Amino acid sequence: MRGPSLLFVLLLLVTPGLAAQPRDMPTHLEGMVRMRQGDEALAENHVDEAIGLYRQAERLGCPPRVYRALAEAYEQARRFREAAGAWTRAAAFAVTPEAREEHLRRRERLRTMLTAVRVMVGPPLRARAARVTIDHEPPRAYVAGGVEAVLPGGAHRVRVEAPGCEIWETVVSNLFGEEVALRVVLTPIDPAHQR
Repeated sequence: MRGPSLLFVLLLLVTPGLAAQPRDMPTHLEGMVRMRQGDEALAENHVDEAIGLYRQAERLGCPPRVYRALAEAYEQARRFREAAGAWTRAAAFAVTPEAREEHLRRRERLRTMLTAVRVMVGPPLRARAARVTIDHEPPRAYVAGGVEAVLPGGAHRVRVEAPGCEIWETVVSNLFGEEVALRVVLTPIDPAHQR
């Protein structure tokens, strides 16, 4: 007698949970449809539409291959920071160690891609005598239009010096192909602070 009553109790416990689920719950199949639509949109070079469809597929529970497709679409749209995030998710769900390593390599390539660091110095009279140092390169004379260096992604030290002016220094980050433009305003050295 104990067996049937235990089965009845289990049915009572499980049934309310099943009944509470909405009938129009997103399904894996809907995610697969969005994934396929995204592939078609990307094939027709509708990159923004494909990204939207891939994101819907991700929310609907599509298989992890959506992350690779999303990363490639972000790269085509030149949205490198978002592409790197998608490559990270693709690596987390990779089936083989080789696929994981490849996804992580693609993310790292985006993070460290060459990017311009541009330094503009003012006011013009002080800028003429300015020297700009980026990382450990030799100082460069300031020219009209600014000083520009193309550097791998990462942290870079920028220092601007001019006779009779305070030294200006900062560290900038130029990750994921995002250019950095600095505007430096040189200030004269305060005579009260000189020795």
